Amino acid sequence: LIKDYIIDPAQTSKIRDAIESGKDQYDMQSFDQCLRDLYQAGKISLETALAASASPADFQRSLLFT
Repeated sequence: LIKDYIIDPAQTSKIRDAIESGKDQYDMQSFDQCLRDLYQAGKISLETALAASASPADFQRSLLFT
């Protein structure tokens, strides 16, 4: 799946979603998923997580669904 997204430039925007959805099955995660886990474990502050995230608004929204 990821290989196909890499080969086809029209599909590369789907790579992040595929990585995030494969966390349990393939043990992959996005950087923002890792930040969320660190934040929820109390290892980093919300400010640090937001500053390092790809999209602070998306990161904050992701906290509502976990």
